[in-house]
Amino acid sequence: MEDLSAVSRRMVKFGDLEGELREVFVDDTVGSRAASSREDETVEDDDNGAGRAHQPGGGGGGGGSGGGGGSIFRRWMWKCEDMALEAAEEMEDACTWVVRVCGRVFVAFALGLIVSGASILFVDLLPTFSATQALFAVPPSLFLVFGALHNYLAAVFTSPGYPPSDYHITESQLNDMHQRRKRGQPVRDRVCRSCCIIKPPRAHHCKICNRCVLAMDHHCPWVGNCVGYRNHRYFLLFLIHVTLLCLLGACLSFNTFWEAANLQNDFSFGYSGRGGAIYVFLLSASISFGVGLLCIWQLYLVLTGQTTIEFYSNSDLQETAERIGSTFVNQYDLGAARNFEHFFGFAWTNLRWFIPMCGQTTGDGLSFPTTTYQPSAVTSSTTLLV
Repeated sequence: MEDLSAVSRRMVKFGDLEGELREVFVDDTVGSRAASSREDETVEDDDNGAGRAHQPGGGGGGGGSGGGGGSIFRRWMWKCEDMALEAAEEMEDACTWVVRVCGRVFVAFALGLIVSGASILFVDLLPTFSATQALFAVPPSLFLVFGALHNYLAAVFTSPGYPPSDYHITESQLNDMHQRRKRGQPVRDRVCRSCCIIKPPRAHHCKICNRCVLAMDHHCPWVGNCVGYRNHRYFLLFLIHVTLLCLLGACLSFNTFWEAANLQNDFSFGYSGRGGAIYVFLLSASISFGVGLLCIWQLYLVLTGQTTIEFYSNSDLQETAERIGSTFVNQYDLGAARNFEHFFGFAWTNLRWFIPMCGQTTGDGLSFPTTTYQPSAVTSSTTLLV
């Protein structure tokens, strides 16, 4: 088997794409080209000064006709690939513009859904319940509505966290690091060429916000903000409260919905009440399904010590580790219980983590506790030769 130390040394180097070094971390590769593997071909200048690719030894004498046809076909394929990539980049830029401009519209729409559903539930449906039913339905409904609104607004208006000013570097320092990497010299710091900063661990650049975000998970158009270190907890608590609220709303409105949906029955609310009951049930059922799946996904990431971006980069690292006979270790995975406590600020047995105003993610977002691992293991901070 190949020596793991040699493999590790080879893996620490980055590939060169269009004169710039790439990282495996997703934020630096989203939207960028994948480097095509064309090791069996060479490029030389033709009479017009354009680059012509051909198979080694395929450009001489008797092979000229076939080689020329193959070369034309390859150039045509590369041209099609370039056009497809350019179209994808233009579409990505257009989507980025839409999300950036319409972010507040999405926020207003989400708030409208929450407020309208809660209003119909409290004004039209709950008054029809008996006193005993209302005693069990009203308090949890009020708590979940308050929790959903509080955490949603906190996720919208709380900064996700950005690297401090002392992480900024000058353009000359950035170019010096770039040149050292090109020469194969070790450079431990991750840098962002767009922001001219040294990126802390787990920080990534958001193209929509045009800033580097601490422990970035993703940019969410529904909150008009990045989900990062300082507001990720609010975002997940919002998902939990909304899922539970919609499940409760669907359960409370099901009988009324079933009666209202049967047009042959004499429904006591009249036409408007019938529509309100149908609206609350359908809204609650659909949102509880969609948001519930996202909530489960986010809880999985929290319990495994990952962000959405890191999940994809870790998957690539795990495949590479298996291919070279090594073991992948996510160094930020401290175990489900410790991951939960680090994220919410309380152990899962302490129900204060569920209260909107209590707790916060531990640490400063610039450094994170890590687990121990074998020196030969491929870790989540390893970079690959791509």
